[in-house]
Amino acid sequence: MDNAPNEMPTTQAVVGPAPATDSRMWNRKNPAIRRILADLRELGTAPSDQYAAKPTEENMFEWHFCIRGPSGTDYQGGVYHGKILLPAEYPYKPPNIVFLTPNGRWETKTKICLSFSAYHPELWQPAWGVRTILEALISFMPTPGDGAVGAVEATSEDRKRLARESANYKHPLMPELPEQGSKPAGAADKNPYAEQVAQLHFHAPNMEPGAAVPPAVPAAEAAAVAPAAAVAVPTAATSPVMTVLGEAVEEIESTADYALRLSTWAVGMAIFLLGYRKLLTVLVPDMLV
Repeated sequence: MDNAPNEMPTTQAVVGPAPATDSRMWNRKNPAIRRILADLRELGTAPSDQYAAKPTEENMFEWHFCIRGPSGTDYQGGVYHGKILLPAEYPYKPPNIVFLTPNGRWETKTKICLSFSAYHPELWQPAWGVRTILEALISFMPTPGDGAVGAVEATSEDRKRLARESANYKHPLMPELPEQGSKPAGAADKNPYAEQVAQLHFHAPNMEPGAAVPPAVPAAEAAAVAPAAAVAVPTAATSPVMTVLGEAVEEIESTADYALRLSTWAVGMAIFLLGYRKLLTVLVPDMLV
């Protein structure tokens, strides 16, 4: 197995603005940067033992992820590394997704076609984020490729073999997964993202509305969203509102920080002027009569 660092050809790179080593150097008023920082905070607040992801130090638009193969499938026990390449227009345009660990479901070093990738911008919803992508990748692993770009039709034996061999794969930018079975205090047993992932399956190009959701999504949760399959879900009102609210919070934080600095400067200037006037009173009293 190839354990050397895998790099995409430069002609396939999808990046945002110029690289920077510190997120504070990025323009926080940029909607894409605000959303990326929000995704990063959200993943850190509620980590999962099934996946991990983070942007590189040089480019916040290039994320490296690591996911566990879904249990009860040929991929069980596997650990798979890949990249999420966010566009400069994120979250209004979808990312490119590239796997680097051989897995038997998708080609490596190739931008793969999924309902939530750049191959289908017409299906993308701004409410979907990095966590949604990771949850969906795990859910889509046991589904058939149906000839999609980047899909692989490997045998069950090959997929199980690749899952075992994935333990030997190494990459300097591969995130470390939390210990399996670990769960933050107070975390719910039910996957809160199952409904959103089920909606991604309904949006899949080769899937008819009302079709059964693959086994990776529990049947009971699939049934809960099945009636909505005939319409475009999530609704158009939901996604933009959530995005705007997130941007508004970032704007308020930025404004509050500016107001605090301005107030500090004003107080300092007032103290200086009072002291200066007192000094003039002592030195040139006639000027202030």
